[in-house]
Amino acid sequence: MSGTILAQILINGVELGLLYALIALGFSLIYGVGRIIFCAHGEIYMIGGVLTYFLIMKLHLPFVVAFIALPLAISIFAFLIERFLFRHFYGNDFAVFIVSLALGVIIANSFLRIFGGTWVGVRSPIEGNLDLFGMSLPMDKIVVALVSIALILGLHFFFSRVKLGQAVRAVAQDPEAATLQGISVNGILAVTFSLSLALAGAAGVLMAPLYSVNAAMGSAALLNTFIVVILGGVGSFPGAIAGGLFLGMLHSLGALFIGQLTFLVAFVVIIIFLIVRPQGFFGRE
Repeated sequence: MSGTILAQILINGVELGLLYALIALGFSLIYGVGRIIFCAHGEIYMIGGVLTYFLIMKLHLPFVVAFIALPLAISIFAFLIERFLFRHFYGNDFAVFIVSLALGVIIANSFLRIFGGTWVGVRSPIEGNLDLFGMSLPMDKIVVALVSIALILGLHFFFSRVKLGQAVRAVAQDPEAATLQGISVNGILAVTFSLSLALAGAAGVLMAPLYSVNAAMGSAALLNTFIVVILGGVGSFPGAIAGGLFLGMLHSLGALFIGQLTFLVAFVVIIIFLIVRPQGFFGRE
């Protein structure tokens, strides 16, 4: 295997893995704070990708506008559905699960009707390659990886240094104790929804210039999210990153050697993990 091919596998794996990690972090955040399995998470990722295509290819807006506006709009949408939809079902985990599943179906079918199911491409805002140690690396994938890392570091800073982020952690650890400290659990859940879905939307925006998008890609994204969360450990911040990178490398290698069988191999790995280490990389016993 040549150095150029190896470099391509590595950059593809890291870039894919970081995008998977962004989606999984949002999914794990909702579960960690509210014990909610949010089944529409893949559709939020799809919204980010498809609307990026619409803004750039149809309205001819700059990519930076899509990257700022779409996660912001999705966070507002998340705040509204938490306040006026999900809040009515807290305490009934099965009802919350069904509502999120129904929401995902509604979003997917609405976008399929509006945009159709054709795979479309988005013009990359960054062209050219970076020549490094005799290897040619695509600049757009490098930038996406760097932006993803910046978002992950920003999220870590928010939870460790910002008072609101610390309140989110407090609710995740012990809602009753957090309530006694004067923290509004419902308010924190609203913040959690907004932040989690914004992360998934941002991942969709970042993915759009690198791969084709369509209105039916949410289901595959949700399955990949489940895989990453199981690999890393449910509710684990470092686990979501490790699981995302692991799956990203697996998909990158699989695309070269086994093609469409990669998805099957990923599920075999999950089964093995559930048998050998059900708590994942960083999960607790």
